[in-house]
Amino acid sequence: MVTVMGKKTSKHNFCIIGATFIVNANVVAAEVEINPVTSGRLTFTDNRDLTPSNKKSEIVGTISAGVAIDAAGNEGNLTFNYEANQTIHSSDSDRNELYNELALSADKSILDTNLTVDAQAGITNISRSIEDNANSDFITGDTIETKQFGAGVSYQSNPSGYINLYSRVDGQITSNEDDIGDFYSYGASLILSDGSKIKNYFWLVDYTFNENISNNTSDSNNSHVLTQELGLQPINGLSPFVRFYYEEYNGINENDSGKFGSWGPALRYYWHERSYIEVSREISIYSNDEDYWRGALRLNPTPRTLLTFEYSKRFFGDAYDFTLSHQNRKVTNTISYTEEPSSFDRRFFVDGENIEELRLTRNLSWESNLLLRRSSLNLVIRGQERESISDQSNTQDDRTYGFVISGRHNLSRKSSTNLSFQYDKYEFDSSEQDKQTDYYRTLELGYDYRIYEDVSMIFSVQHTDRSSSNSERSYDENRANIEVRMKI
Repeated sequence: MVTVMGKKTSKHNFCIIGATFIVNANVVAAEVEINPVTSGRLTFTDNRDLTPSNKKSEIVGTISAGVAIDAAGNEGNLTFNYEANQTIHSSDSDRNELYNELALSADKSILDTNLTVDAQAGITNISRSIEDNANSDFITGDTIETKQFGAGVSYQSNPSGYINLYSRVDGQITSNEDDIGDFYSYGASLILSDGSKIKNYFWLVDYTFNENISNNTSDSNNSHVLTQELGLQPINGLSPFVRFYYEEYNGINENDSGKFGSWGPALRYYWHERSYIEVSREISIYSNDEDYWRGALRLNPTPRTLLTFEYSKRFFGDAYDFTLSHQNRKVTNTISYTEEPSSFDRRFFVDGENIEELRLTRNLSWESNLLLRRSSLNLVIRGQERESISDQSNTQDDRTYGFVISGRHNLSRKSSTNLSFQYDKYEFDSSEQDKQTDYYRTLELGYDYRIYEDVSMIFSVQHTDRSSSNSERSYDENRANIEVRMKI
């Protein structure tokens, strides 16, 4: 166990050795771009404790140093971004803390074996409990440091033969500063399908397995998902086939566990090489589940436009999946909706919940970007609902909705201004306590000026307001920031 300025660095040292090996293998004989940076920032806040009354102001200094590395070539890729932020509080030195931010992604092909090794690592600060305070800013928020490391090995055969094979094994470790929700996981996947030499028919075997194991308790959960298809290639646009589907989720007990399986004839109609509509009659393999009609749609008229929609049934009931992406010269739009069981998700943790328990998570996201000659505009809309799969669970349901709209305009070659507004709504339900609803609104205005080629000054003002049905958790805060940032 290594301790740095009060922040735990936990048991990831052996993982970092593996990541370092991949990093070194990529850097050798690759095109590498290294950008170290350092900065100093002063932040004035009129409500350091985020209280509804008796506000106390404070000036917080932040000294930061980091490096960004991008490498490509030598049959591998590397992206590495690290920044250390040391805070210095004017009124209470006990609050001084070192905060780390890390994002690493690397992959490396192994000679001529069709094997690829990859690794991902991250360190970030998140809200300790979104019900207490969803503010994840380390200047005044109640945050914890969370670390993840993952690595995997994948194999991809030559798809131009009779068989196309993809397989993968991977593992991940997650460690949180307060130890709540620490877990490790491992998984495997196998996709076996027809190669390009097969002209008259097609087949598919798609299997995934994953297991999550708590570091603090004996609780764990795992899942098995299998899809099999066998059919004829399109004849006059029609492609008949037979599909078998099976999934099994084993939670911490039988109440958050379930399985579902079905098989049946299906038909796809292609009116374009990449676009089709599909319908199938699914016959349940379990007597307590009803047969049903399943449908899917895929529209891909151009490489820049893709729409997919699918309706099916799963062990938790009706299931929907939707994606839409479109891009032109100035505008990019991406919309997605998914429904998946999840667990050990510390980003949305609420005090008292069993983080190891499987929960159904529905996610909706919409991101739009507009890029003009001197300006840019970004809009992100998001929604999330989490509900217990078990009827006997004590874990409360919660819902999160919000959006962020931000814009930047280049005033000159050396200066720019930016404006952003963020709105979030949180709803927490519980059979044991009153419902809590929170609203967060943040407005920020900034101005950047490049003094020299590698030196910039950043000025910003910010207003944050939280209104809560629990009046003790309401607050508002005003901030002013000045920062000098320098590339080394």
